[in-house]
Amino acid sequence: MLRALVASGLPTATISDLTECVGGHPNGVRLHLDALVANGFAEYAAQPTQTRGRPAKGYRATAIGRQVVAQYPRPRDFTALVEAFAEQWGEGPDAVASARRLGTAWGERLAAETDPPGDLVSVLAGQGCTPEASGDRIRLLTCPFVDSARKHPEILCSLHEGLVSALSDRPARLRPFAEADACVIELDRAPASDAP
Repeated sequence: MLRALVASGLPTATISDLTECVGGHPNGVRLHLDALVANGFAEYAAQPTQTRGRPAKGYRATAIGRQVVAQYPRPRDFTALVEAFAEQWGEGPDAVASARRLGTAWGERLAAETDPPGDLVSVLAGQGCTPEASGDRIRLLTCPFVDSARKHPEILCSLHEGLVSALSDRPARLRPFAEADACVIELDRAPASDAP
């Protein structure tokens, strides 16, 4: 999102501008932009307007944000590595279970690194998944491995299943590509004995 903000070339970019550029849902784009602002990589800027009323909120990268983009110019450098891992896992008899175990270990590390321990939605957002929670469902509007996941869904989606299981406080199922524009996590309802 930060790279798209810098590459837009606009003095200030709106959520609509950036949604058109990166895809996904405007709410997911807003979530990422707010995180960039909270961490000092972007800032709010009023959009010029020719009409009456409050101007639309715009965003622009801060000097630090532009430095980060300049320091890491190629976002897809890890695609070849991810696909090499997926191909190697895919050859073993226990490939899906191994990928799930790795995802679980990844999730446990992520949970341990956040203070307070991160909830599923916030950690997924931090991993580039653009979660949109509603009741017992979480739609994942983006995936950092989407191109590789389309080629090797059994491996990369199992990796994410393990991640989700490690981070969720109740049983959860990941339904890869369940919707045209999203994967879906379905959370089991909390047992009745846990109700207040």
